[in-house]
Amino acid sequence: DIRDVQMIGLPGWLEKLVQIPEECDQRQNVQIEIIASNEIAKTAAAEAAKAQGFSVTIHPGCLCGETAEVAERVADYLASTAVPAGIHVWGGETSVNLPREPGTGGRNQQLALQVAQRLAGDDSWCFVSAGTDGIDGHSQDAGAIVDGGTSGRGEAEGLDIQASISRADANPFLAASGDLINLGATGTNVMDIMLAWKDVP
Repeated sequence: DIRDVQMIGLPGWLEKLVQIPEECDQRQNVQIEIIASNEIAKTAAAEAAKAQGFSVTIHPGCLCGETAEVAERVADYLASTAVPAGIHVWGGETSVNLPREPGTGGRNQQLALQVAQRLAGDDSWCFVSAGTDGIDGHSQDAGAIVDGGTSGRGEAEGLDIQASISRADANPFLAASGDLINLGATGTNVMDIMLAWKDVP
């Protein structure tokens, strides 16, 4: 609730700007409601998966941090035999440490490609990372859906996966591997959604 801003340590001048006027609280016909959030998007994704017969694990909190670190955590998780089969749902926003002359892509494509590199050759999983606004970084794509064959497909087209990651140039590699997601602008933005499918151990 926006009325709880004092609890998160905002400066006094900013608290005054975002607080709800008292007269709004006093009017019976004024209703304040959150209509979109990352948690709502995660829940909707989970419900869609359940409707198709998948078992679903929703991971709480925010999947945040530098993409290389997050990719390592996600890949290690998906590689574990203790992970339940089915669909896994995360939400959040990662960040990319850009080189001096970065290529084309965004945090979702970079994350997906780094996961694909770590789990290359393993057919027991696939992973999606996409922006809910339909646009990821310096590209027209929302993100990517990768699997154990992503690395091989891109390298078969003459691209080097490590060089693409180092240059923050995931988009051309993912285009070559056929793994980009292109949705167009969605008209909303509630951070990113990450999904994984894990096969039976």
